[in-house]
Amino acid sequence: GGTAGRRYQVEFSPTERCVFSTCSFDRKVQIFSVDGVAGGVGAAERALAAPHPSPLRAPSWTKRKAGATFGFGGHLVSFGSAAPSEQGQHDFAKGPRPGAVRLTKVLDDKEFQQCCVDWDNELSTALASDQQHQHELVQQGVPDAQVNTALIALCARKAQAAKTEADRTAWEFLSVLFEPNARDKVVERLGFDLGEINELVASMDK
Repeated sequence: GGTAGRRYQVEFSPTERCVFSTCSFDRKVQIFSVDGVAGGVGAAERALAAPHPSPLRAPSWTKRKAGATFGFGGHLVSFGSAAPSEQGQHDFAKGPRPGAVRLTKVLDDKEFQQCCVDWDNELSTALASDQQHQHELVQQGVPDAQVNTALIALCARKAQAAKTEADRTAWEFLSVLFEPNARDKVVERLGFDLGEINELVASMDK
């Protein structure tokens, strides 16, 4: 109600999770709230009018279902809903389903850590090399030069050392993205003939 035009956009408040606004074709902006018990406004009114009013409960979708954060020493703290009771379905009249907080320790994988360190060193070295080369070209009067020689070589080494066909293909495709004419190379990599595509487009323009 309150507007004769159709509402074409709805936006929830970034701070109030139960408040949202709408705009309609008759140039009206309206603010609504869905804060109440599960069952809508009618259920909320009946709950408040009862001799012994029952506590209102926010809609379940406003509750944050789960979350996690890392702590020091490889510890991970997470929270979420506890497992359903063996007695059957939870009685929400007695309150929300109890949650559970879990504290776990993430085991250190030395090999994985070393791989991450090695990759960071390789990538940093390649980026620094290309940036230095590009800086030299700018000093020589080539301001728009894009140099990714070291990055292309890095991808080639990774592709050669790949253990699976999927990894090799991924590294080769990534290498193409660093080429000066990356768009044309991607088209060719996908199996298309760029010359045939240009001819087809030219014939359609006639």
